[in-house]
Amino acid sequence: MLVSGPDGEDWSGRVQRSAACRAAGVVWHGIAPAGDLEDPSGRLSSAYGIGSDGAVLIRPDGFIAWRSAAGGDGERALDDALGRLGIRAA
Repeated sequence: MLVSGPDGEDWSGRVQRSAACRAAGVVWHGIAPAGDLEDPSGRLSSAYGIGSDGAVLIRPDGFIAWRSAAGGDGERALDDALGRLGIRAA
């Protein structure tokens, strides 16, 4: 699962375009208003060490596998992170 900050709507498209994300079954969720999750305390970004347009890749066991502090890293960085986890595009 990839979770982005409230200004991270670009991550939705990055996940959809990434062959490695598709191979791994990664789904995107974002903090409102960009996405479908609420952050009433407003602390998610600081707790995960990301900016409002950053994102974290969360493994099924709940561990953080990768983080992008800002949205500029893009698809290549996400694909590289998945590759280091042994996930390659099919």
